[in-house]
Amino acid sequence: MELIAVLNEKGQKTGQILDKEIIHQNGLWHQEVAVWIFNSKGETLVQRRAATKKMNPNQIGLCAGHVPENEDSITAMIREISEELGIEVNQKSLNFLIAEKKEKSFPNGLINRIFNDVYYLIIDKEITDFKIQEEELSEIFWIDYMKFKERILNNDPEIGFRSTPKILNLLDQIYSKIMH
Repeated sequence: MELIAVLNEKGQKTGQILDKEIIHQNGLWHQEVAVWIFNSKGETLVQRRAATKKMNPNQIGLCAGHVPENEDSITAMIREISEELGIEVNQKSLNFLIAEKKEKSFPNGLINRIFNDVYYLIIDKEITDFKIQEEELSEIFWIDYMKFKERILNNDPEIGFRSTPKILNLLDQIYSKIMH
C-alpha cells in the first residue's frame, strides 16, 4: 500500500490520503516526480518498465514515481532514484527543472492526473554501476539525448510519456551546456 495525498485541481492538498491504486482508479489529482539523467557525453538514461506494470508496461520512460503523503518532492525523487536505479544521490546534485500539470488515460481504464515536479541530474556512471529494481524495470540504457528527443517528437509508441515543447526546450539548454 502506498499512501498519497489527494490534491485538488490547483495542486492543493484536500486533506484526503488514499492508496495510489484508489487514486488512479478514481482519476484523482496527486503529486509525482521524474528525473532526466544526463552524462557528460550528452546521453540520457532511460528505462524500460517491467511487463507487469499496470501503466505503460514494457515501455521506455524516465526514473519517476509518486510522492507519498509524508515526503516532499525532492525527498521522493532521491528515494525513487535509490530504489529504481540502486544509486545514491544528494539534494545538491538534483536540479529542479519544471513543475507541470498532466492528465493521461490508459487502455486499462486507469487515469493518471498529476502535478509532476521534474528534475535533472548529471552523472557519469556505467550501466553496470546501477542496480535496477526488477519489479519496476526490465532494463536501463544510455541513449543520445538528441536521438531520444526525436523519438519523443515522432510519438514513438515504445515511449510511455510525452514531453511538452517547454520541457524539451529546457532540456535542449542543459544538453547544450553539457556539450560545450
